[in-house]
Order: sequence, then structure tokens, then C-alpha cells
Amino acid sequence: MNQKYFTNIAAAGTLTELTYEVPAKLKTMVGQLAYYIKGIEKLPQVKPTAVRIEYDGKLFEGEIMMFLVANTNSVGGFEKLCPDASLQDGMFDFIVVKKTSFPEFVHLASLALRGEHINHPKVMYVKANRIKVSLFDSHEMQLNLDGERGGILPAEFVNMYHHFNLLMPKERKRK
Repeated sequence: MNQKYFTNIAAAGTLTELTYEVPAKLKTMVGQLAYYIKGIEKLPQVKPTAVRIEYDGKLFEGEIMMFLVANTNSVGGFEKLCPDASLQDGMFDFIVVKKTSFPEFVHLASLALRGEHINHPKVMYVKANRIKVSLFDSHEMQLNLDGERGGILPAEFVNMYHHFNLLMPKERKRK
């Protein structure tokens, strides 16, 4: 089994690929704005993909634009993307953007900037500690793990809450 790990974000969908497509020179020149520029450039390429998603005993089947498995509320400059995310609860915050039209997808992106997207009917926002995503057709969907290429779907995500022990030296007394 090919196991990979992530700390903050696992995602798939056309827009999630932009993190490794933004030229280093552009990032140096304009900083985080480079990601928004690339995102706007890629918006017309966003197409729905038919998926099967199993999460904590529940099932979703349908066409989606993208999904995001998160341990943090801040993703790519969107400070309120997963407003209830916590590293302390043992759960992923899981967002699925269902099939939308291009104008509706742009509208959802603007809502996400303000953290007002989670109640939209085209957005599924749940907490889960085990998520399995597979594709219905022969299309490929690239997986992004913490901004790096993470292979292609299918994938299973398991929250490894309290899995690692961190050893640290005792604080030394200052002289």
C-alpha cells in the first residue's frame, strides 16, 4: 500500500493543482497574489468529475468540481475556508463543491473569501475522520497534499489523531 501523509490539506480538482503550477518568479514578484492570478486563469478549465465518496458510514455519489480535506481553517489565503477546523478534535473538515456552472463557481469562490460558502446548497461541509474518494469514470484527478503532488485518486484519508508522540527536551535553567 502506498501511504502518504499530510498535515494541513489534501485536495483534488483542477483548482487544487495551481499550487505547483505557479511560477516561482511570479510568487517572488507578487507573493500570494500569484495564486489568485493563476486561479483566475484556471477557472474556465474547472470541469465536474463523477465520484463516489464514503465518509464515516455515509455515502455521496455525484459530480463534483473539487474537494478539500482539512485540519486547518486557513487554506491558500482563504482564512475562513473551514471555519470549524481544529487540530484538537480528531476530525477532518471535509468540503465538497458539487457540480456548478462557471458563474456559480465564481460566486462560491467569492463567498469562500468571506467564509460564507458552507451553507450554500452546492457545498457539502461535514466533519469526518475517515474519507474514501474514488472516481466513476476513466478520468484522472490529481491529488494535492499540503501543496505538493500526491498522486492520483482513488485515495483514503484517515485522521491519525494522537498518532505521533513528540519528544522535546526539558527546558534548561538559564544561568
